[in-house]
Amino acid sequence: MGNSTIKHTIPHSISNCSKLTILELSDNKLTGLIPNYLGYLTRLQLLNLQQNNLMSDSSLSFLTSLTNCENLIYLALSFNPLNGKLPVSIGNLSTSLTKFYASTCKIKWRIPNVVGNLSSLLDLDLSINDLAGAIPASIHNLRDLQRLDFSENKLRGIIVENLCKNCNI
Repeated sequence: MGNSTIKHTIPHSISNCSKLTILELSDNKLTGLIPNYLGYLTRLQLLNLQQNNLMSDSSLSFLTSLTNCENLIYLALSFNPLNGKLPVSIGNLSTSLTKFYASTCKIKWRIPNVVGNLSSLLDLDLSINDLAGAIPASIHNLRDLQRLDFSENKLRGIIVENLCKNCNI
């Protein structure tokens, strides 16, 4: 049947799929901005956009729109040139979020302290980005964390001892 990859942007019409729970668009040739209208998919549980050529504005505002998706448990963005800063609104993502992958996305600046609000996280991967500054102290709030990857950034500081008692880092 040939190559089944999609070679366009994410269509606006997808925002009409109000009952959608899984949106799997990884490993395609999608381009353009990750649209804020993904936040209209309020029943979304899994969003996988990995390995495309998707971008965002400098404030990664699509992450703010995803705070409307209260059932989101899996968010994968790795290998997209997002080229922006993690917004403070990241702390308002679903409290059900267990997996957040944003490796190799050209994310810059700092990891907001509010990342500690994502109390259900099992797996957090922000490796191979342009993050700098201190590792947020709020990381110790992630009591269920099983995997944490901040490698290949310019972060400084220590991982709290209490965190290491609870996870496999």
